[in-house]
Amino acid sequence: MRKVIWLTLFFFLWIGSAMAADLSSSLWEVNKEISIYGEGFGSEIGQYGWICFDSNDKCFVKDSPWLIFWNDKQIRFYVPGNISLKWKFKVYINGKLKDELNYSVKPTILDISDGTYIKKSGWAGEKILIQWNWFGNIGGSVYLGEYRANIVSWSENEIWLNLPQIKKTTNNLRVENNIWLTSSSLPFDLYPKLSNDQYSARQQYLSVLWVQDIWNKYSKLWDGITVAVLDVGIKLNHVDLKDNLWVNKLEIVNNWIDDDANGYIDDSHWWNFVSNNNNMNIQSDHGTMIAGIISARKDNWLWIAGIAPNAKVMALKIFDDWLNMIYNIDKAVKYAVDNGAKIINMSFGADDLWFYDNGFDKTFEYAYNNWAVLIAAAGNTLNKDKQNLDKYLSSPVCNDWNKDLVIWVSATNNQKIKSDFARYGARCVDISAPGEDIFSLSDKRYNSGDIDYAYGQWTSFAAPIVAAAAAWFWSNNPDLKNTDIYTALKQTGDDIDDLNPDYRWKMGKFINIKKLMERNSPSTNDNIATDNIDKKALSIFLSLRSKMRNYSVVKRQYTYQSIYDMLERFSKDPDQQKNLSFISWLMTLIWQEIWK
Repeated sequence: MRKVIWLTLFFFLWIGSAMAADLSSSLWEVNKEISIYGEGFGSEIGQYGWICFDSNDKCFVKDSPWLIFWNDKQIRFYVPGNISLKWKFKVYINGKLKDELNYSVKPTILDISDGTYIKKSGWAGEKILIQWNWFGNIGGSVYLGEYRANIVSWSENEIWLNLPQIKKTTNNLRVENNIWLTSSSLPFDLYPKLSNDQYSARQQYLSVLWVQDIWNKYSKLWDGITVAVLDVGIKLNHVDLKDNLWVNKLEIVNNWIDDDANGYIDDSHWWNFVSNNNNMNIQSDHGTMIAGIISARKDNWLWIAGIAPNAKVMALKIFDDWLNMIYNIDKAVKYAVDNGAKIINMSFGADDLWFYDNGFDKTFEYAYNNWAVLIAAAGNTLNKDKQNLDKYLSSPVCNDWNKDLVIWVSATNNQKIKSDFARYGARCVDISAPGEDIFSLSDKRYNSGDIDYAYGQWTSFAAPIVAAAAAWFWSNNPDLKNTDIYTALKQTGDDIDDLNPDYRWKMGKFINIKKLMERNSPSTNDNIATDNIDKKALSIFLSLRSKMRNYSVVKRQYTYQSIYDMLERFSKDPDQQKNLSFISWLMTLIWQEIWK
């Protein structure tokens, strides 16, 4: 009997004396798995075991949602979300403490915001809020890449900080608490100031476009580059714009005489085609934002820097202050061309309108034939089906789909992903550019907070980026023709099809200003030896190539391939045998283009 009692006591003593446990890690992260290894934890349902944290006031048992697995040699669980930053945890079996080990919890970031909206990017000097837990009550450090932020306040759950001044873009953020534990990095893009202008760090699209490299390398500007902004009007006395306004040198200011005999009295700096006078009264900041993107003064310690900061802006008001009715586009385009504008920006995509009207054709042809470059927004709609311009031809964006008289611009985010609102189509869209989180000049009369700047999005704000790039390129290559500008813009862009697989060939190329500026000379066509070539085939080929001179590489190759496939079918048709020589020559010429 005593032997049985002794064996029973020995069994209970053994159960109550689990071997020392080891942790898979003493550095924990909330909601991540942790394992305890040892012996004697027990595996029978009836046995009573639990794990406690801190001062035994946070415990869980076998049926807890935190528990993943429990057997005699291993306990695996999720790190609970209500424990302290640094303490001990304890393992109890049958009500008795069997082991305790130290642990520390890594700081964990839930989100980054400005106090209201979640943010994934910011600019130097901006005040932001980091939230969640295990930061510790005593301040630590926050790092953006290699740069350390300026802490405003610090608590267990919240950190307010001012983002640091940086020299290069960073793309991650991490928190280090006072016991030198570091959180996992959270994706966050911090952008540097690219000029001495007060808010230039907020112009994140400039970093995406490598604009600072362009400013540093290409300082030459040609005084003749004027960009006409056909819009809702511009705040003419904005301190960051007024020195870059186009001046009609043939017109005497406010003498009520049409000095240059162009049909417009006192059009010394601008014209209002809505009221047909020189009164640039505006009730919207749309046109001011467009002008700021193009030509805000650079390095004047004020506001922002335009991409082409010395280009001259010709302000032409063509639609009302609510952007819902377009007036006199034909007159404004003709005025811009006749008065020396080399580039015409048209940030009006007839949003949510799905009609096709060839009434725009003559206007575009006039500008194109008079050596101007027209750049326009492709338009916006949140109706996903109606975004497809190949399916729903729309004016004015598709008016030159087979002529290429205008560069039509769609929009992406700063990662070159198509914007939710942007329209697309292989036949109508030529180029893409950033169109989200665009920071530019504004008019404080139309903004809360009495500020002369604002954020905008839509293809409206992608178009002036391309217009400014064209101004830079032309200013450094003044002998080029408009056809050269069209070709250069399309051929130097970045292929973004892999980033946008659902819109392959339908977003054009993404503007690459750096590659554009590095283009040394205007495009030229290779000479073709004409000996023995069928003259009709050569004539048709040259006509085709001329019509496709401004196509993107992808679009041009696709078109050539389609024509080649059609000719190949004709070559096998018995009724076409009399034309076989002509067809063969034309196929040969096109094949050379496909594989050039």
